[in-house]
Amino acid sequence: MAPISASIMSHCVSQGSPWVPRNASAAPPVASAVQNSISAGDNSLVGGLVSALVLVLLNWAIGYASYRWRPVERILQGQPARIVTDGKIHLGELRRELITLAELHSALRKQGVVRVSDCAEVVLEPNGTLSVIRRDVPQPSAAELAHPSTRSPSDAGT
Repeated sequence: MAPISASIMSHCVSQGSPWVPRNASAAPPVASAVQNSISAGDNSLVGGLVSALVLVLLNWAIGYASYRWRPVERILQGQPARIVTDGKIHLGELRRELITLAELHSALRKQGVVRVSDCAEVVLEPNGTLSVIRRDVPQPSAAELAHPSTRSPSDAGT
């Protein structure tokens, strides 16, 4: 069973509490720091709260630096890796990312793609997800995404 402070912290994160950071990766260390100060005999409550505050501020500073400066974001988050282009698998990129062909095929099936040749592009995102762009699905242009066409009044009834 999780310590009570860790379970409270995870509940606050899942409920969107303003008192905890939005980035859930900071919640376990903060909860552990506060829990140690509450339950352990040698640690003080003030020491635990100070360590929790330092961790929250450090998490905020890293998030801000990642948002503000592109090189910091690239170092901390990584860059997307193109795994498939025009139905052709980049085996060197698979090896570099430590992905087997079986794992690639499994991930593609989860995305509803049966054959690799059906893919225009497959990208491994920095968060570990695969983005699949299928050949048979038309992709909107950047202009269409920026300014979607509005329906004419005659189309309103259909």
